[in-house]
Amino acid sequence: MTEQKENKRVANKKTTKKTIKKPTEEKTTKKENNKPINNKSTNEDKSSTNIGNIIYWIFISLILLSAIYIFLSIIFYFFYGTADEPFLVNGFSAVNNESFKTANPLGRLGACLGYLLVKQGFGIAAFLIPVWLFLLFYSIIKKNVSIFLKYQVYTLVPLILLPLFLTLFGDVAGGLWGATIKNLLTPYIGKTFFALLVIILNVVFFFWLFKVSYKELFYKFKSLINNKSKKTHRDSADKLNEEILLDGLDTNIDNTIEENQQNFEIENIKIEEPQPHYAWDIENDKEIINNKENAAPINDEVLKDNKTNNDIEFTIEETKDEIIIETPNIEPKKQQEFVPEVYNLDYQLPPYDILNYYETQNNRVTKEELEANKNKIVETLAQYQIQISKINATVGPTVTLYEIVPAPGVRISRIRNLEDDIALSLAAYGIRIIAPIPGKGTIGIEVPNSNKETVSIRTVLESEKFKNFKGELPIVIGKTISNDVYVADLTKMPHLLIAGATGQGKSVGINTIIASLLYKKLPHEIKFIFIDPKKVELSPYAKLENHYLAKIPNETEPIVTDVDKVVKTLYSLTILMDARYDFLKQAGVKNIVEYNKKYLSGMLDPEEGHEFMPYVVLVIDEFADLIMTAGKEVELPVARIAQLARAVGIHVIIATQRPSVDVITGKIKANFPARIAFRVSSKVDSRTILDVNGAEQLIGRGDMLFAVGSELTRIQCAFIDTPEIDALMEYISQQPGFPEAYILPEPIMEGTNPQIIEIQSLDPLIMDAAAIIISAQQGSTSLLQRKLQIGHNRAGRIMDQLEALNIVGPQIGSKPRDVLISDISQLEQILNSPN
Repeated sequence: MTEQKENKRVANKKTTKKTIKKPTEEKTTKKENNKPINNKSTNEDKSSTNIGNIIYWIFISLILLSAIYIFLSIIFYFFYGTADEPFLVNGFSAVNNESFKTANPLGRLGACLGYLLVKQGFGIAAFLIPVWLFLLFYSIIKKNVSIFLKYQVYTLVPLILLPLFLTLFGDVAGGLWGATIKNLLTPYIGKTFFALLVIILNVVFFFWLFKVSYKELFYKFKSLINNKSKKTHRDSADKLNEEILLDGLDTNIDNTIEENQQNFEIENIKIEEPQPHYAWDIENDKEIINNKENAAPINDEVLKDNKTNNDIEFTIEETKDEIIIETPNIEPKKQQEFVPEVYNLDYQLPPYDILNYYETQNNRVTKEELEANKNKIVETLAQYQIQISKINATVGPTVTLYEIVPAPGVRISRIRNLEDDIALSLAAYGIRIIAPIPGKGTIGIEVPNSNKETVSIRTVLESEKFKNFKGELPIVIGKTISNDVYVADLTKMPHLLIAGATGQGKSVGINTIIASLLYKKLPHEIKFIFIDPKKVELSPYAKLENHYLAKIPNETEPIVTDVDKVVKTLYSLTILMDARYDFLKQAGVKNIVEYNKKYLSGMLDPEEGHEFMPYVVLVIDEFADLIMTAGKEVELPVARIAQLARAVGIHVIIATQRPSVDVITGKIKANFPARIAFRVSSKVDSRTILDVNGAEQLIGRGDMLFAVGSELTRIQCAFIDTPEIDALMEYISQQPGFPEAYILPEPIMEGTNPQIIEIQSLDPLIMDAAAIIISAQQGSTSLLQRKLQIGHNRAGRIMDQLEALNIVGPQIGSKPRDVLISDISQLEQILNSPN
């Protein structure tokens, strides 16, 4: 049988050979018979092959250039895509849009390609598309299509799977393809299972792609753990042996080794205790435990099995309340080591125990309230087809800020216009929308808490932020939405405008600012001038007369209430301002801080008129009433002080209900960049105060907007009650003080003759002072201080009276005044007929 098969194979080979030879013979006969025809056909074949080669190279060049162009367009999209996106939304029609000016080096076509392949395509995985084109180019060059077919799995399958995995980190990373599949499957299988499924699919594919064995990987991991455990046991044994040798224990070595090994094992046991958590992620339908130290508990009850159909991530940011340790008997800060002798007081700053706490734990916002408000906000926005991807809640004393991250493509103006609808759904007054929040890229919705918390002034004064504040005039205002204590420096403002409707917290705000300065500054460092047309708001501060107050000469009332005296006080303050600028010029400095440093270091001579300059804070309540009664007489000096007085340490705090143009003129308002707005009745009033809307949406009771330039901060004002003010004034009045208040210069009014003076208003020491001046023929304030042993304020007042009596001439810089009388006998004649 085998022989027959072999014979058949041989016969078949012979027949095939014969059949192969026949066509060759036919070809040779045709070539011999048709030689002239073949010459024409060969020329045509050559030309056709040349054209084919040109088309071939053009085709593969286009593939290569396309791969490079697409690759670069994807890269440049990540640099210029966000700027070009408003035009790229229209697709390829943006290519013909002449108004579309792009910075993309590839032009409008490259910008459109990058946008469509990344954001509207496969996200970061779009880099596989130019790789796929390069493989096609390579296979055509090699004339081997099997290469291209072989690597299809390596490019197309990752192009499908990778966007699904990348979309777990954001919709932009996975592109439209990943986001579409995610939105299609998550309603049925949930986000957790979708993430698990996508991770498993990608891991399995890449294990198959790189031919990773599961068993080998498992054994390597197991051996690595075993090696680490052996190493730790070996190190522990060596360590124990070294300790034993150092201790010199020659006996009972085995027992000590066993005891040390037991101790070592106990020390390495990690006891995982349940940690408090106040943030949860609704994406996973379960709570995410976060440990935040010093976090204030919102509610002790933990929500369990919180299931919702919403796929929005919701996080509650915990605000840190500062831990305050009551130290009522702590010794306050003492005064500076070197101060002038006239200011050398044994004064101690008031303690904190005379103030009260008002915060209560019962007013904490519950998680149920936060969750309910979040759901209502989401439902309201969903009714208007506005999708959001994330909500972050920050709980404050009276207001909770919900920060919203809108879905891509949602316009901010649509959310801003829904302010009234959100307020209606939440059944709350005072909803304020911040769109967008500066520096965050989110939209803020401020919702009042159902249980509002009172911020006590003791809490903010005891805070480390206020104690460690390095400003010259630190004022504490209250707490922000994030429960941070807000402290500002009055010298940086440099003047403050407070406005708001009646009963919304203006007076409490003024009291808080004054109390914070009294707790920080000593009597020789700051002086107050209180102007109170209502006569009752600032009356408790009359007890500060010999410690912190300044007033004009011969004034009996420490608080200025009469309109005529208000005008005199303001003009006196302008004279003080001009005199201080003269002293600054003589000292060669630019501001009060440098001047006082020079004075305290002994670089300025007191005999030349130099003295320590305290800060002067002018507090005016109900400024509108003064403008109605006095008008220009009040406006002109206030405008001068607001424009010029910053460098010499004079600062103004004005409170009024509505700072309209007829009350606060443009000259005054331009110098008040720091403004506090309490609740007002209309948007017009809010724009009048802050130049923006928002104050009409406040909830009252100390809720304020604090504006410094263009920065706007919502603050809950700290509360200080009248009994606390009385206790503070009583404590300060019992401390050592000055013989009298800080005396301002003698006011010189326009249209009056400063030389006319009443005999009854002359100082009792005027005769002695005039005798000293005439005998010395030198009009110096320091000379009167030394000879009469009086303070600088009184000596300056006597010198002004001598000038009014034409005994001495006007002040000329730092030089002594000229004495106009050469004989003492002329003095009695002048005093008998001063007019």
